[in-house]
Amino acid sequence: SHVYMVPEWVPNGHITGRWKQPAWAKNSNGDSSLSKNSPKKPSNCKKALLPILHSLVSAYVKAVTSSVDVVEPFKSLQHVTCPNYFDPTHDLLSHAHGAVSSLLPDGDCEELDVIKLARKYYDYWRPDKVKVILLAESHAHTEKDRAFNGPKFNNTLLRDVYEGPCDFISLVYCLAYGENESLIPCMKDKNNKGTTQFWTLFAAIARGVDHVAPCRTRKEFASPFAADVLKGGGLSVEERLKAKVQILQDLKRRGIWLLDGTYNN
Repeated sequence: SHVYMVPEWVPNGHITGRWKQPAWAKNSNGDSSLSKNSPKKPSNCKKALLPILHSLVSAYVKAVTSSVDVVEPFKSLQHVTCPNYFDPTHDLLSHAHGAVSSLLPDGDCEELDVIKLARKYYDYWRPDKVKVILLAESHAHTEKDRAFNGPKFNNTLLRDVYEGPCDFISLVYCLAYGENESLIPCMKDKNNKGTTQFWTLFAAIARGVDHVAPCRTRKEFASPFAADVLKGGGLSVEERLKAKVQILQDLKRRGIWLLDGTYNN
């Protein structure tokens, strides 16, 4: 066997919680212009998003509604059409990312390479025929350095079972998210908490809430159907990962696909 030495990686920024407020939040003296009770950005912020977003959304809604002759409300979702739909391409994703990042303060928008990594995960678990879309909020912000230079998913834990991406991103489709023991090199990242809510949801969809999953704990589970994918179930990391993959494979086979509500999808 061979031992591969990987340089030690030290998390920073969003990973450690040592967040630095953006430049727009400081005045000319370098002091913060935001109070703890301030409900919005200061008036001198040149990149206030609300008026810009309101204008963009209003223009889009006007363009869509003016191109469709609708006399009565749609009878069902099957009758809804969107004349402004575009085929998803990497160029379109790049343009959308550029538009959003131009609205945000420097450093607030994820880098394009991280967005493309998220797309790889979504595409890997995309069903051959999509029947149901689970629409969720966006994944947690992931720094480019963390995604590509930090620890990755150790796919040897799932030999011949998983052949998807291994770079790290704070997305439920990334099997290393919430599983520090699955990282290579292994590290204790207290901020890598994962998303137990989504795994509970996935388990309920895949198995039904009457299912009782195997576990090695005597404590009562509020969601026994998901005990084998949660750390409280007492199973090893390998067993949890296999259970997670089985659930994701079931959802994919049945045409169920998770997406987020951002421009990424």
